[in-house]
Amino acid sequence: MPPCTGIHSGQVALIYSRLFTVRLALIAKLFRIHPDLLVVEDFLHFIARHRTLSFMSIVGHGIDLVECSRIAKVMQNHPDRFVERILTPAEQVRSKEFSDPIPYIAGRWAAKEAILKTIGTGWRGQIAWTDMEILPDTLGQPIVTLTGETARIAKEKGIRKILLSITHTDAQAAASAIGLA
Repeated sequence: MPPCTGIHSGQVALIYSRLFTVRLALIAKLFRIHPDLLVVEDFLHFIARHRTLSFMSIVGHGIDLVECSRIAKVMQNHPDRFVERILTPAEQVRSKEFSDPIPYIAGRWAAKEAILKTIGTGWRGQIAWTDMEILPDTLGQPIVTLTGETARIAKEKGIRKILLSITHTDAQAAASAIGLA
């Protein structure tokens, strides 16, 4: 059998180098670090300090879809009471930035329903809608902060972080939440 002549050691090194670069970029994105700020020594030091990267596992997943017209109808009947019950003060301030806050509020409703499905409870007991706060980071990614009973249950289930995606049109809002250990 003739020897393999398709790839030489320099090409193998280049392939590994590109894979390492891709991994660096993914780590930078995950932890919101600008890729240009990461160098190999920093990356290795970062991994040594944050060993959780290799131990992250999905504990739960939730998804929800809501009709914006349903939220609009409730808001028409109980505008202040509904918003104060569903949104934290910071979320209320953010909702006022939109000319039409209905899709934003519907998105938060769907997101909070998805979070409750992620932790496996649904809305019940001592859980309050304001136990979950969803605000964007500097890049617009929704960041979830849990407090109260919701935080206690998530901790009990081993959920350390919730990844969230929210989308909406004028008619519907949807959200998907993933709980990571």
